[in-house]
Order: sequence, then C-alpha cells, then structure tokens
Amino acid sequence: MSEWQPIETAPKDGTSILVCGGVLSCVDMVSWQGGKKRGGWHTEDGSCILHGGFFDYWMPLPDPPKGGDAK
Repeated sequence: MSEWQPIETAPKDGTSILVCGGVLSCVDMVSWQGGKKRGGWHTEDGSCILHGGFFDYWMPLPDPPKGGDAK
C-alpha cells in the first residue's frame, strides 16, 4: 500500500482516493468532481461536497481482495 501524500498532489480526474487529516479527523473516500480550479471533493455517496482545506493527506485505494467474494 502507498504512503499518505500531501493533498496538493491528489489526482483531480475523478479517481476515488482515501483522505484524512485537516478539518475532518476521519478517513473518508472521495473523488474530485468538476474542473481543476472550480471543482470539489465529493464523498462516494454524493451527499457532501468538500472544497480545499478539509484534508491534509491522501492515498490511493488498496487493490480489492483476490478470489472469493469481497464482503
């Protein structure tokens, strides 16, 4: 698995990532939606739009388990 990286280096192409730190003290999965300058971080369920300053770090999602059903 990758190490946590500064949020400024996070992909802004719709890729789902894990984020943490900053205003929110939990780990969450988000993706950037909209343009690079006028977009925002969206949670995977679409219930929240988060803009810059909410997170300090990000990392790519881990690979899914191999074989069997992931539950």
